[in-house]
Amino acid sequence: MANQILSMNKLHLELRLLIEGKSQRHISRIVEISRNTVDKYACIFDSHPLSLYELYGLTDFNLQTIVKPEYQSKSSFEDVYKSFPSVLKEFKK
Repeated sequence: MANQILSMNKLHLELRLLIEGKSQRHISRIVEISRNTVDKYACIFDSHPLSLYELYGLTDFNLQTIVKPEYQSKSSFEDVYKSFPSVLKEFKK
C-alpha cells in the first residue's frame, strides 16, 4: 500500500489529533498508520499557509488537492495524451 493517499476520514482524524497536540506516536496508534506516514502528512500540513484549524474545515476535495497536488497526476495524463498520435497510427495499420 505504499504511496497511496490516506482515506479522508484518516486525514481528518490525523488533523484533529494534531490540533489537539497529540504526539505523532499516539496519532500513529489511533489512526493505524506508520509514524513515517504521520510525519509525512504533518510536514505537508505545516508547510501549507493555512492553519491546522482551517485545513480541518476544508472539504475532502480541497484537502486531497493539498495532500496530492494536481501536477503529479497531470504529468501522467500528459504522457498518455502524447502517446495518442502513435497509438492512432498503430491502429490504422
